[in-house]
Amino acid sequence: ALYIDYAFALMMNREYDQAVPHFLQGLGMNEDVPHGLNALGYTYVQLGRVQEAAEAFQKGLRYDPTNPYLLNNVGVSLLTGGQLEAGVEHLSRAVQ
Repeated sequence: ALYIDYAFALMMNREYDQAVPHFLQGLGMNEDVPHGLNALGYTYVQLGRVQEAAEAFQKGLRYDPTNPYLLNNVGVSLLTGGQLEAGVEHLSRAVQ
């Protein structure tokens, strides 16, 4: 948890490049941290790494399939990638 907490602090400070390895180290010890996967995905978005962001969000949904933040972020990443129908489906689930 310490690595993820530190990565959160770096992310909040907009030090995205520095946050990624700490997220990965913390999540490598315990991947079942949906908010950590969501934050990693957000960090990847800020770095323009959209595919990696989508993968992190999808992983988070495996552990917490009704998480509205993850559903929203998956939806937005799908829309950005041109997958309109799947994106709208995730966004709809996020607001239920």
